[in-house]
Amino acid sequence: MVAVDLLAHFPPGAEPRPAQARLLAALGAAIGEGDGAEGPRVFIVEAPPGIGKSHLALTVARWSGDAYLLTSQKLLQDQYEHEFGDALQLVKGRENYLCERYAPPARVTTTHGLCRRPRAPACLCPYARAKLAALNGPIFCTNTAYFLTLRQWQREQLRRRRVLVVDEAHNLEAQLVRVFTVAFAPDQMKEWFGGPLPRLDSADEYRILFEDHVSRLDMERLLIDDRLASLRPPGLVDDDLLSYPLTPQELALLVQRDLLESALARLHFFLDAEDTEWVVRYPTEIGAALELVPLTVSAMAPALLWDAAELVVLSTAFMGRPEAMAGYFGLEPEAVRAFASESPFPVEQRLIEYRPVGALSKATLAELEPALFAEVAAILAAHPAEKGQPNSGDRIDRLEEWEAMKVGIPRDDASNTVLTHEDGRVRVVEEIARKMGNLREDLRGHLRVTLGRDEDTEAG
Repeated sequence: MVAVDLLAHFPPGAEPRPAQARLLAALGAAIGEGDGAEGPRVFIVEAPPGIGKSHLALTVARWSGDAYLLTSQKLLQDQYEHEFGDALQLVKGRENYLCERYAPPARVTTTHGLCRRPRAPACLCPYARAKLAALNGPIFCTNTAYFLTLRQWQREQLRRRRVLVVDEAHNLEAQLVRVFTVAFAPDQMKEWFGGPLPRLDSADEYRILFEDHVSRLDMERLLIDDRLASLRPPGLVDDDLLSYPLTPQELALLVQRDLLESALARLHFFLDAEDTEWVVRYPTEIGAALELVPLTVSAMAPALLWDAAELVVLSTAFMGRPEAMAGYFGLEPEAVRAFASESPFPVEQRLIEYRPVGALSKATLAELEPALFAEVAAILAAHPAEKGQPNSGDRIDRLEEWEAMKVGIPRDDASNTVLTHEDGRVRVVEEIARKMGNLREDLRGHLRVTLGRDEDTEAG
């Protein structure tokens, strides 16, 4: 078979680095070798920080002309859009777009837009426009959580494509698990079950318990629709509904409907998936949430991932042994090929600054967040010519503009300063370092900041 020339599809205006060229050549040869093969074909590309994985991902997507390109976080989608612009079509969940039917200064997301009324006419709101463009475009770019949700609950919307590229794929298994996890917070237990659920020993016991409730909850879901229909403004034709604001009662019912609909979808899956082993997580403290978590995703991965495209490329810094990954995701070992690159940074330039700040918990969050942000700002300021990647041992919410200014980042730079969380990691966007100093093209080093958990202090 003839090797695929992936390098010819490298993003215009960028010069491929030697490591990028080597990886693309190896991947192109492997794609060519197996052209016409049946069954899933999965390629793992391991590239340490500094290689430029986003350029690799976009190159493969551009070569295919028909790709899904997934990122682990919505923030990384923004980076793709900022760097590559119209080369891809980006869409996020409804909560990320504002309904245009509400006049400023109202800021209502399309999750609660006027078209969400029962039997309301469809409208081309910002979310609908973005989704339509992504569905019809050559590169459908979204975050992994949104893609997996669509694949599981609205699969008919996502046709099979030539290539599926998953960037930052090291946490793919955890994201798959979250799609199916049944979770009930204390307030949901009280509303839907009358109080805290009992602590049972096994998932099978919970399956028996929920079988007695699911029909009632299905009926409650229908009653919410009936209540919403009864609140529909009388005497208005369809188009008029898109100019008549939702009442507080309608908004409250829409929230209830969405929460219950999501919970029921996972609950029905749990009840039907008797062959899947589930783990019960229900801490003993008062106010704890109940979670039923699938122990493995090997049975779910084919329908959600491997059937979505002819070829799948998983890109990350480190993924693990191919045969182990095949087992995790329900693949035959021979269906998985792996390619790796050495770090572009000499060991002596891989500086790690370890600055323990404290034990993060809900109780200490308000006290420790400013201290953590101050440490991040201090490290970045001390290394203005280097690439910084602070990591935290637990989840940190976004660092808003005012918080950035509070720790000394200038106002003009503060709007570009964002911390985001994913599986306990905190990544400072490369833009911060670029704004705070003269970021060199060779990106000479790495910086890390860690924050321990209550139960164990872990290095980032």
